[in-house]
Amino acid sequence: MKKVLAALAFALVGASCGGGASTTTTVTAATTALPATTTTATPTTTSTSTTSTSTTTTAAPVTTTTEPVNVDAALQDRLWAVVLVTADDVLNIRSGPGVSNEIVAAAPPTKRGLALTGRYEMVGLSTWVELASFESGGWVNAYFLTPQYTTEEIDVAMDTWGRMAELGDLMSAGGDISGPMSRRGLNLVYFDDELRHYSRGDLQTVMSSAAIETWSSTGCIGCIERTFAEAVGDTYLSVFDDLLIDAETLLDDVLLGGGGPFPPEAAVPVPFRNFHFVSFFDPGDNPDFDGLDWWTWLVFFDIENGDAVIAGMAPVAWAP
Repeated sequence: MKKVLAALAFALVGASCGGGASTTTTVTAATTALPATTTTATPTTTSTSTTSTSTTTTAAPVTTTTEPVNVDAALQDRLWAVVLVTADDVLNIRSGPGVSNEIVAAAPPTKRGLALTGRYEMVGLSTWVELASFESGGWVNAYFLTPQYTTEEIDVAMDTWGRMAELGDLMSAGGDISGPMSRRGLNLVYFDDELRHYSRGDLQTVMSSAAIETWSSTGCIGCIERTFAEAVGDTYLSVFDDLLIDAETLLDDVLLGGGGPFPPEAAVPVPFRNFHFVSFFDPGDNPDFDGLDWWTWLVFFDIENGDAVIAGMAPVAWAP
C-alpha cells in the first residue's frame, strides 16, 4: 500500500488523492445510492435491528409485505456489508420490513457479501431492504449496511482527503461540523468499546457545546471529563495542524507509532471494520518522549450518492 505524505496543497484545498491515469473504474452515484431517505432515522442502539427483543424505536407496526411497491435496481449493483453493529451483537434479519416482524436469521457484525433484491420499504423514517440470499432471505434495516467498494475505487473516485481537510477547517472554526458527515451523522469509538452517536443536528453545535462527557483516557488507563471539542476536536486538530510538518496519511491501512496495538488491525473497532478508512498520523515531536507522544485518528468513510462521507472516527494514541 502506497503511503501518501500530506502536502501543503492538500492541507489548504483538500485535493483528491489518486490520479486520472489509473484504469480503475470511476464509481457513479447510480451504483451506490439507497433511496434518498435511507439514513434520516438513527437507531438509539443497534437493538433496533439486532437480537434484542426490546427496542427503543417508535416505528409503527407493519405486517410482512410479499410484494413491496418500491424497487430500486441500483441496490442490486453491489454487494453490501454490515456496519455499526458492536462486537457483542448481531444484525437481525426479519421476515418483513420493520421490527415487528419475526427474526428469521442473524448476521455477524463483520458480515460481507450480502446481495439485495432491489426491493425496499419505508417504515417510519427507516429504510428496510430485502436480501437476495442469506440462509432464508429476509429484510434488514439499511442503516446497518454499506456498499462494498475496492480500495482502488475509493482512491480514484472518492475525495476522502478533502473530507478530512474540510473537517479540520470546520473544527478550527469551532462551528457546524456536519458538512462532511454521513446522513447517519457521526459514530465514534474513543479508546473503549462504546459506540457513541452524534446526529447531524448534534454536529451543528457540538464543537461549541459546554456539555461534559466521560471519555476513556489514552491507553484506556482511566476516565476523563471533557467536552467534545476538548476530547475530539483538540486531538484531531493536533494531527491536522501537523499536516504541513510531519503528519502522514494512509488509505485502508493503519499507521501507528511505537507502543501501538499489535497487530495494528486491532486498532480498527468492530463496528467500523467494513468501512474504508484513512489513518491520519502524527508521529509526535517532543524529544523528551522519544516519539511516544504520537496520535493517530482513523477516519471511516461511507459512500452516499457516489461520494465519500465521514461515517465514523476512532483515535489511537500512546501515553508517555
